[in-house]
Amino acid sequence: MKSKPIRTSVKKKVRADRHPVTFPISVGPSKGVVKDISTSGVYFEIDQSQSIGSNIDFVIDLDTPGGPIQIQCHGTVVRIEEKPGRIGIAATISESVFKNQENSAPQ
Repeated sequence: MKSKPIRTSVKKKVRADRHPVTFPISVGPSKGVVKDISTSGVYFEIDQSQSIGSNIDFVIDLDTPGGPIQIQCHGTVVRIEEKPGRIGIAATISESVFKNQENSAPQ
């Protein structure tokens, strides 16, 4: 009796919708600009080099009608693009915390 081949499905990477933006970002002491963001990741340009697969902590600054807010994020570098004078970095966002700058003092 001839056996049937086992079929396996290849899980497709599903990307969240990306939204083009221009927000300031900080990675340690380096400053840069967010170019697009989604619910699961961010792409930004900065002058600090990173390594693919490395953990990264960054802060995105938002100016909202309610005042300035920082999003403190932790993620993993998944892509690097060399650009003239800058480095493009795509990173996942695995953790994020919103901090209201005016009310960020501990209570």
